[in-house]
This record gives sequence, C-alpha cells and structure tokens, in this order.
Amino acid sequence: MLVLPLFAPAQASTSPSNEAVNWVITGNGFFVDGKVAEARSAFLQSVTIDPSYSVAWNNLGLAHLRLNLTNDAESAFVRATKLDPDYRDAWLSLAKVLYRQKRLVEAVAVYTQALAMADSDEESWLKIPETERAFGNIFDIVERHENKLRMKPDIAAAWNDLGCSYHALGRNDEAIAAFRQVVRLKPDDFNSWNNLGTALASAGQPVEAIESFRKVIDLHGLDAIGWNNLGFMYDQSGDPYKALEAYQKAVALDRHFALAWNNLGVSYGRMARYDESIAAFEQAIELSPTNSSQIRRDLCVTLIKAGDTNRARAAWWELQKLDPETARNLAPFVR
Repeated sequence: MLVLPLFAPAQASTSPSNEAVNWVITGNGFFVDGKVAEARSAFLQSVTIDPSYSVAWNNLGLAHLRLNLTNDAESAFVRATKLDPDYRDAWLSLAKVLYRQKRLVEAVAVYTQALAMADSDEESWLKIPETERAFGNIFDIVERHENKLRMKPDIAAAWNDLGCSYHALGRNDEAIAAFRQVVRLKPDDFNSWNNLGTALASAGQPVEAIESFRKVIDLHGLDAIGWNNLGFMYDQSGDPYKALEAYQKAVALDRHFALAWNNLGVSYGRMARYDESIAAFEQAIELSPTNSSQIRRDLCVTLIKAGDTNRARAAWWELQKLDPETARNLAPFVR
C-alpha cells in the first residue's frame, strides 16, 4: 500500500497478568545478554498469554528488528501503538522500521507523530537519541541538493534524492517535478519511472501514474513490484479487470509477494470469484503469517459472502488473536 493504514485504538491491558509480565522480564534479560532469539520466544509467550499487553508487543518488535525480521517487527509495533496510542517509544520504533524499508512518506508521518508526544522544552528534545532524530535532517537534505542542482542541474542522483525528500515531506508537486528531471536524464532507468509513478499516485493523478508504471513494465517486464503498482492504480482508476491481470502477472513473477497475493484476493472478491479470492488470501497469510490482520479480515469477510460459515468462523478465531477489535465487529456474522 502507498499509505500506512490508520487504525482505531484497541483496548490496552491496564493490568497485565503476572505471568505475562514475568515473560517480558525474562525476555528483557535475554535481550540484554545478546540472546535475541530466546528473548523473542519469551516475548511471544507474553503476548500469547495477554494479547493486550502493549509493552510485550513493543519488545517483541525490537527482537524481530534485531533479527532483521522487518515485516514481523512492523506488525508488532503497529499492534503496540493500536493498544496504546500514546506509546511514544513504539511509534519511534515503527518509524525506524518504515525508514529501513525506504517507506519515507510513512516514516516521516509516524516520526512526526512520535515527536508530538515529547515535551516541548529543549532538554527533552536533546534526550532523543541521534538515530531517532535522523528524520529531522530531511530539510537539510533538501537544502543541500537544491544548492547542488543550482550549480550542476544535470545530476540525476541529486534530483532523485531531492524527489524522495519532497515526497517524504508531502510536497508532491515538487517531487513529481524532480522525478521528471530524473527520467529526462535517465530515461531507461525503470526505478526512476517507478518513483515518478509513486509520486503521481500520491498526488491523486492515476492516469499519469499508470503511464509511468507502464513505462516500468516496458523497461523491465519481469518487475513484480511494477506490475503490482500498476494493478493498484488500475484499481484506483476504476478498471478492475486490468487490475486483476496486473496482480496475476505480479504473483506469477514472484510467488512470494504477499502484498500482491492480498491485492489479487481483493480483486477476485470484487468480482464474486470467491474460491479464487479465498485461495489468494490464504497464500498471502502463509507468506506473511504475523503481518496479516488485514488479510485475515478480508479472508473472513469473503468466506462470509461465500456462505462458508464454518471456515469463516475458523478465520474469525485466527483474526481475533491478531486484532480483537476488528474481530469483534465481525462477530455477529459468524455466529
């Protein structure tokens, strides 16, 4: 997705069980000793015992992150922030994950939200670790590249960095202009066309975005991400059949592309092709089992529409483990 979903807060545990707390204490000990895998196992035990314990979810995310399991880390941090919307450390950790994944727009938005929770005095600002303040340097990056390009306007890499920075700041028109300079200088670079398409999509220009993503495909037809992005924009422009074809191509090129499988499931569902929709969602869940609450919701809804009450109820129980609030909204339909 191009935009990080905004979740309503779930109900955090105000008094976690002693057993859940003890597992967190055990995990913290392992983590300090460098036994990250053991720490991860302990935190998993804690969230299994008390799924509403936000501290356990945050610490689980930190363990995932140390093990380079970025998707799992993101899922855990999102869960922590859903349970406790004022949990600043969890928001900061989520921003780090998004930044590591080069999802700059979402990273800056989340980081800004985290900073808004800090005290306004200078001393409190200085307590924020340097690595967590890195996003503040984005304005310096913009200024540096703007100055560089005034002297040497044909540096494609500088235009690209400037475009990414503008995009991260939500300055979409300027991002588009910068990426247009990149594709002018490097017309055969499919990554540059993808960046332009993403900026156009963010600016609400689906027709132009489709043209850019088509260029990505023309230059590199084996790029699964390009096909997925093209499908997403066909969806946005109201062309579900072309979207379906694009998602089918994406998963054919990369059988491990969970997001494309999810989008394919949504696309099949809109056409009432429920068996194919269910199969696609199940494949997405298998590929990303701990980062799948939205997928499980879509699977549950599709099973309900298909009239498969028993499987819908089983999917609902799995959804409840990851997202009790969403599951609660679907409960009347699976009884």
